[in-house]
Amino acid sequence: MKQKQLNTAIICITFLAFTLKVKSQGYSLDKNAENSPGSGTTTKTTDKLTDIDGNTYITIKIGDQWWMAENLRTTRYNDGTEIPLVTDNDEWAKQSTPAYCWCYNDKDYALSKNYGALYNWYTVNTDKLCPDGWHVPTDEEWRQLEKYVIAINPYLGKALAATTGWSNSNTPGHIGNNTSTNNASGFSALPGGSRNHLGSFAHSGYGGVWWNSTQKSKNTAYYHTLYNSYPKIYRNSLNKSYGFSIRCVKD
Repeated sequence: MKQKQLNTAIICITFLAFTLKVKSQGYSLDKNAENSPGSGTTTKTTDKLTDIDGNTYITIKIGDQWWMAENLRTTRYNDGTEIPLVTDNDEWAKQSTPAYCWCYNDKDYALSKNYGALYNWYTVNTDKLCPDGWHVPTDEEWRQLEKYVIAINPYLGKALAATTGWSNSNTPGHIGNNTSTNNASGFSALPGGSRNHLGSFAHSGYGGVWWNSTQKSKNTAYYHTLYNSYPKIYRNSLNKSYGFSIRCVKD
């Protein structure tokens, strides 16, 4: 019991220290402040961006970078070419060319949750996936985002995750725990799930996964993931035929 009380006290002290640091750097934790989309926690510089399909996205300045604060949901490249929609599992598993899908092959579900679409890495490699003037971030650009955010928030995962949409976690500091304290960055990450190389869907409501544009090998590329029961953002590599969410960053 004493150990549990000590752990709770440490967490409270850490959060208090973070709160003071954030306020000293000019950020607001006032929920009535002029807030970034979906955060309810910070004052940020935002704008809007429209893709080739006419979808409008909120964008946000984080450090020196401009990021989309929503997952991409275009069905066409920025030159107007259709991206192949692949719903069949066997066909998805055989793909070595660009393809996209909606989580559980249910567009209405994906859009109602603001999850956006899931794209294999071959769409990323076309360099035409994001709106003109924007691109899929490199591994280094993701790292730049993470370094900036962790400097203002020791709970990096919570700072990037949206305040809604995440399944619950009972562990303090995890993304799914007390989600009203999430999203200090305004990045508004959502658990849009994923589709594996065999065509199966998973993790919707629990995890969000985003490709970056950096290859690791001929068949693999890097991705970044947040999970409701994780305190951090994790980076790894997987087969390019997986279907993940996409965020775009300004050129």
